Amino acid sequence: MRGAWVLAAVVAASLVGVSLAAPSGAASAQVEGNHYTSPHWGYTLEWDEDDWDVQEDPTPADQIDLLALHTGDSSLRLQGFPAHLHRFTDAQSGDPAACLDEFIEMIADDPAVRDVEPAPDREAPQVELGDASAAAVYTYTREGQGDVTGYFACRALEEGETVLRISFISLAASYDTELPLAEAVLATLALPDLADATAAADDETPGAGVEDETPEAEDTPDTDTTDEATAAATDDGATEAAEDEVPMARGNPARTGEMPGPGPASEPAVHWSFAAEETVYTSPAVVAGIVYFGEAGSTPDTGGRLYAVDAASGEEGWRFEAGGRQVSSPTVVDDVAYIGTEGGDVYAVDTATGEERWQVEAGATTASPAVVDGIVYVGGETSLLALDARSGEEVWRFAAEDVWFHDLAVVDGVVYAGGDEFFFAVDAETGKERWRFQEADADFDPGPAVADGIAYVGSEDGGLFALDAETGEEQWRVTTGDIETAPAAAGGTVYVGDGDGLLYALDAATGEEVWRVETAGEIAYASPTVADGVVYAADDEVLYAFDAETGEERWRLDANLTGDPVVVGGVIYAAAGDTVSAFADTGGDRASDETPEAEETPQAEETPEAEETPEAEETPGADETPEADAEETASATDESTEAATYESPR
Repeated sequence: MRGAWVLAAVVAASLVGVSLAAPSGAASAQVEGNHYTSPHWGYTLEWDEDDWDVQEDPTPADQIDLLALHTGDSSLRLQGFPAHLHRFTDAQSGDPAACLDEFIEMIADDPAVRDVEPAPDREAPQVELGDASAAAVYTYTREGQGDVTGYFACRALEEGETVLRISFISLAASYDTELPLAEAVLATLALPDLADATAAADDETPGAGVEDETPEAEDTPDTDTTDEATAAATDDGATEAAEDEVPMARGNPARTGEMPGPGPASEPAVHWSFAAEETVYTSPAVVAGIVYFGEAGSTPDTGGRLYAVDAASGEEGWRFEAGGRQVSSPTVVDDVAYIGTEGGDVYAVDTATGEERWQVEAGATTASPAVVDGIVYVGGETSLLALDARSGEEVWRFAAEDVWFHDLAVVDGVVYAGGDEFFFAVDAETGKERWRFQEADADFDPGPAVADGIAYVGSEDGGLFALDAETGEEQWRVTTGDIETAPAAAGGTVYVGDGDGLLYALDAATGEEVWRVETAGEIAYASPTVADGVVYAADDEVLYAFDAETGEERWRLDANLTGDPVVVGGVIYAAAGDTVSAFADTGGDRASDETPEAEETPQAEETPEAEETPEAEETPGADETPEADAEETASATDESTEAATYESPR
């Protein structure tokens, strides 16, 4: 069935901005056997399990109700958009005819699609959607797949506010034979009348028709919530992912290093390991049960595959040949993985199929992409760029001569990034410089963390700086050894490691030391992360778990990490050389609970004093389709009780 799934998913990927995730292997709470209930709108659907497979785990994401089925060469999808979700255009928020027009425009805008034409002579499924609906059949040709036929429909769920979008897409040669299967499924579609749907929305009670799963009304988004608020922005403006997901480097666009957790309760063991073709210097993204990571190629212009691996088993779903070394981490948002390469290209890759959505030449890219409000922010040699997430079209470019940007953060409409002796704040909408901070002997290559109005950034020449996010004025600095990794900021504390093997916990407001511990080696390849009161840090020999408040060591594990540890769902995902592993519990309570004192607790040392420094200087502003490779290269080690030790390639 896997080949059929890939083919159907490739066809479904023709819908730009609407793609399918890899199968999760387990149905969500909205699916019971062959029956689906929409959690927000209460519509129901049934299918014959001999004919159809659930193509995507239909767990609601971003308040969208989604079900995707596949059979043979065809895909059937239903998406309900709640009234309070106004990130989408007005056309998608209530008018069926406008929704249908936009549906077709999305397809026509895909650069891989041509000859989009209405096909009134092709039969449509005989389904009764009522007066508040619009439907049509279209044909088009998609590069690499050939001729495609699709049935598209929109039906109002809340009059003037919200729609249900339906699509049945098939290879043209299979459309007529598989149409009756789609028709049989859609014949079971039970829709609430508009009055019921509107009342449900007004009551703000998601989960209509799903017993015992309706959250309290106070936890439901307000129907008057603005675009930014419905994106679940934090106080720093960083869009939050689902509770069990890590969509980008450092956990969020603010790059705070906070992970959803929980972590393992005690010293974990290797649950599975996956062997890549080349060294992996990046931290994984974990979204919808899939782990995404990129590898470094032999040269900046060769190698550099992006992998999608099942988070539970380590089984490979697909790999994408990027054609360039990846030293920045992937970002996964709205079913698209965004990556940059040192070879100069930025790619958007469909997460369902591993197929390229778009590719743009952006110059050597080393900053992990951040995606905020439909814009992809990347950086590298002498430039920061903003690209349209849907098309890859350049929105703006900020140039800084002789500065190589190695990572960036995006918070409250501002992009923060540095390199060499400069650290910049750039307007996220216009690309105009807001301020710059200069320190002659500093090298701001490690990425920043931005929290509570302060940008924290380390220097490879030593020292951690705290800069006012609005003005760039220096608040404090602390002298450390060389800092080659990004700081983490959580709960009013900043955590940073240095080349001398010291891990510091500093008061975020004053820079005063809270605690420090000495590790066994150099902290140079993996930035610390924080989850549920535990700091995860790695030197070039060992992965540690420290109590975030006291610095007490919880456990240590021989693991020579080359990327940041990602902590979610009781598992730590991390790279070590050419291997990415999942480290999981061997028993006991969660890592956030009380644990016995470790036998080998690192010794506390003298506290460095925060130094008085001058204010920041105000400076004028600077006006091939990949293969969906199904090879099973993962090596599962579910029963392993011994952690792996790796030799660092660096």
